[in-house]
Amino acid sequence: MNENPFQKNSSDPQMVLVVAQGLVQSHLAATLGRALQQAEDQLQQQSLRGRDAELTAVRDLRRARSRILQRFEQQVGSAFEQLQGAAGAAPAAAAGFRLSLVSDDGLVEQLAAQEMVENLAKAHETALGHLERRLVVLSGRGALAPSANPCHPKYLGDSLNASLGSLYLTINVRVLVYRCVEQELRRALGPLYERLNAELAAAGVLPSMGR
Repeated sequence: MNENPFQKNSSDPQMVLVVAQGLVQSHLAATLGRALQQAEDQLQQQSLRGRDAELTAVRDLRRARSRILQRFEQQVGSAFEQLQGAAGAAPAAAAGFRLSLVSDDGLVEQLAAQEMVENLAKAHETALGHLERRLVVLSGRGALAPSANPCHPKYLGDSLNASLGSLYLTINVRVLVYRCVEQELRRALGPLYERLNAELAAAGVLPSMGR
């Protein structure tokens, strides 16, 4: 039987973070991939009803898919690098929207992102709080803001926004992507948080706190 990588590296907090990073990145990449496919399928169904705009949107999303996935994975990796104290790590995530500077479409996208974050954070509040405390211990920080926590819905929402960035996608497609991502994350974050909390507790990181 292969040795558990969390317990194998339990004496080195930095290595535990590296192991956690691999688990989180692979889990979230698969989740985002499913969400993008779901969005593409919905647009495809609409295009079959003779809506040319949706057919164009399918093509745009299909072309952008690999770049969205790559950028998102880089954003998550960047946050873990900062937790590990990596020299020269890139900024954790896009700062998000500023209300006074966004267009009407930008405001619609911001509201979609905000709703996703609030719903997911509320749905997983307890497990997320435990995981945050464990990441604080591992990183040696006094606190960890949601916008710097690579497992927090706030960070994931900012990362998705940064991943969509300046890609040519209409606001309707962008909002659809947020909705599909929320649906997939609602299913995926619970098991991810549970596993991370269990593995970190077994590796000696606040073992008595629970999951």
